[in-house]
Amino acid sequence: MHKAEPLPVLAGAAADVAAGRIVITQALTGLAELAGRRGRLPGLSPREREVLAARARGESFRGIARRLFVTEKTASGYMDQVKHKFAAYLREHSPADLERALGLEPAGLTDRDPRDPPP
Repeated sequence: MHKAEPLPVLAGAAADVAAGRIVITQALTGLAELAGRRGRLPGLSPREREVLAARARGESFRGIARRLFVTEKTASGYMDQVKHKFAAYLREHSPADLERALGLEPAGLTDRDPRDPPP
């Protein structure tokens, strides 16, 4: 989750995490898509990439399902698979590893310059 998410989204995500589910909110979906596009998120199928890209742009599962000629449950299932893969990647890599993998400058994932003292 990212602090920039709207409060209702954060509250729903917190409830999902408390229930043991993996959560990637809209802000992190874009990051997951970038990692997938750059080949840093291993093993995404073409369909998982399609669903991830659509979700990163805010498309609903209903819209994705219609466009891809699958059920909403199937579209959601593809995103669940992406979430599990992204969560596994994040468990095994530090934020600095992710920045390097995506070709970002140090602190590119945050607004804070790493040379600044912690808040």
